[in-house]
This record gives sequence, C-alpha cells and structure tokens, in this order.
Amino acid sequence: MGVEILRVFNNNVVLARTDAGSDVILTGRGLGFQARPGDTVDQDKVVRVFVPEDGRDPDNFGALISAIPPELLLLADQALAASDAGSGRRASSTTVVGLADHISFALERLRQGIEIEYPLRAEVAHLYPRSSRPPAASSSSSTPGSTCPSPRRRPSRSPCTWSTRGSPPVTCRRPTV
Repeated sequence: MGVEILRVFNNNVVLARTDAGSDVILTGRGLGFQARPGDTVDQDKVVRVFVPEDGRDPDNFGALISAIPPELLLLADQALAASDAGSGRRASSTTVVGLADHISFALERLRQGIEIEYPLRAEVAHLYPRSSRPPAASSSSSTPGSTCPSPRRRPSRSPCTWSTRGSPPVTCRRPTV
C-alpha cells in the first residue's frame, strides 16, 4: 500500500502513517503540494523522516518542523552528525529539531539586532577552550569573511560577529540584496 498522508502542514512537510502503523513527519521539496489526507506519499520526494519520540504529539512536532526552514534542519543534522561521528550513535529527531529551532531563533535575533548577554561566557571559555572557539577557528569549512546563512526574510545589512574572551572577533559578511 505505501505510506498514507494524514495531514499536510505545507508544501514540504506532511504527517504520515507507515505500513507498520507509526506516525512520522516527512520532509521534501513539494511533498505536500496538492496532496490531501488519504493520498499515498511519493517516496521519491521524501528527503528526511522524523519520528516523534518520548511520547510527543506528532501533530505538534510536525507543526514545529514546518515552521523551521529546511536548510536549518539540514545544518542541525549535519552539525550533530559531525559531533557524534566518533561515538557511533545518532542524534534523535527531537534533538535535531530542537537544535534547528534554536538556530532559527538565534538568526531571527541577529536579524533584529537583539543581543543576549551570557554571564558565564568567560567561565565556559576557560573550562572548555576547544568548544568555545569561534566557528571559523574550529571548522575547516568556515573561514573569516565567509557568508553567513542567508535569512528567509529580508536580510539585515549588519555583519554577524562572534568572539570569545581573549580572542579577536571574527566577522562575516552578509549577502547584499
């Protein structure tokens, strides 16, 4: 029979029921376009499958996923996969979505120019120097002056800057519109 659509959240996110009877959230470009509850999912369009864990309501979990830009879900998944590479374990769907949601709100605050002070920054940098380096210093794929993730809405013209205590700030340029 296949995987049956239960609810369409948007063109890219649907709630579906597998043949085994479990509810899953599926993402993929155009997956929900002109789809209706009861339709069979086009498996070729499925990019990612999220399984609600810990008794979470699949409807609410799907709504949360549909509110997060797909590129941030991919970014969070890649970051967690890189951090778990040596351990042999895989981050749960809940962790991936939670991190992507956190990144989404952090970028929104950046767009709005809202700064949040972190009072324990110096202590954390002292106790965990490797973990608290700026992304440019800890990632080979990111270099100072590289482009920040592009926002979904109107971008801010301000550069994004990060630094840790005792190191110079690193600034990246935003794409101009």
